[in-house]
Amino acid sequence: MSKRSSHEPRAKVMGAGDVWDDARRLAEAFAPRPATGEPDSPHRIPLPALLAALDDLNHEELVMLQQRLQQRLAV
Repeated sequence: MSKRSSHEPRAKVMGAGDVWDDARRLAEAFAPRPATGEPDSPHRIPLPALLAALDDLNHEELVMLQQRLQQRLAV
């Protein structure tokens, strides 16, 4: 094995089991939702930020958004 250095030499190194658990949790967090087949993110966008972003969308993007919203509301 080659000798390696670390940015934080006293930091604990994760074991293979910990890495596997983290990967499994990430896969679950970003797994496709059954209703739409789209990945779900645990991150939430504040409604005022979303409304402000709408002002930057062109007509075609707004139509795409409308279709997506109609699909989500139909579920």
